[in-house]
Amino acid sequence: MKNLKNLIPIVLLLMASTMFLNAQLYVSGGLGYGTSATPEPFGLTYDFASQDVTNSYGNAGQGLRANTALGYMFNENFGAELGVYYFTSPEILVQDTVNADKFYRTYTKAWHLRLTPALVFMASNGKVTPYAKVGLCIPVAGIANARREANDPGLVNPAFNIFLDEATGFELNAEFKGQFSLGFESVAGVKYNLSDKLSLFGEAFFTALRIRRATSEVTRAVAVLPDGSELDIRPILAVGGVYQFTDFVDKVNLIEVTDNMANAEGSLFTFPNGTALPVDDYGSTPEKAHQLLASDGAYNAIGLNIGVRFNF
Repeated sequence: MKNLKNLIPIVLLLMASTMFLNAQLYVSGGLGYGTSATPEPFGLTYDFASQDVTNSYGNAGQGLRANTALGYMFNENFGAELGVYYFTSPEILVQDTVNADKFYRTYTKAWHLRLTPALVFMASNGKVTPYAKVGLCIPVAGIANARREANDPGLVNPAFNIFLDEATGFELNAEFKGQFSLGFESVAGVKYNLSDKLSLFGEAFFTALRIRRATSEVTRAVAVLPDGSELDIRPILAVGGVYQFTDFVDKVNLIEVTDNMANAEGSLFTFPNGTALPVDDYGSTPEKAHQLLASDGAYNAIGLNIGVRFNF
């Protein structure tokens, strides 16, 4: 028994030495592109003349990725990796209201910086090496932008036909920030070894990610006048139920919201034609933000990455 006790540390030392000798630190970098996966209702088209409303399907996961990673293989078959990539999506049309030659459209576009800690599984260590990665997807920074445009402000809000009947257009920009969200990312790929140090890789990825909204801010809202000048109409957006600042929460107390609206400081908004409209400062600052129940946006995607890997 005494000999066995003396033998155990030696065996553990040999195992650790073998793991250390077979261990390998590496860095990788590449580019990828994904398309939206798991489509869901993502937008609509409204034909004002026919009164037809049509769903469109998809999500916001489509986009370009620039990625890099630092990994450590404990042996030929098993390792761990910390990846980071920058994601940017194209501008996507999510709402289209048309009435003859008049239109009102909403677009969305996003960027994220995401961390992807993962476990790595290598099938072999030959010239061509299949592998897989399974891990988390953690957005650590990012913004979703919404852009609206119309050549008839009345399609945006019928009240604008009364106060802004001379306007020829409407433009709005808003930024949405998200709460901490956790997703998953899996990869299946092949590594082609050019040498002991350098290899190329190609891989298919699947991202499962939903991001809960935290806040939104309307950064710009203007009515375009016949002479080309722009009138800032953010103070009157509340006429249509839109506020400059909104917090997305899990519980909304309607009594509190009503009280905050009633106690808001009032003022007058004067239009170019001299008409004055009573307005208030509810929702006009982060401290006086409107509250809505939290919702989320899907960024599920499937796509391909290609790149290079360097072993130290």
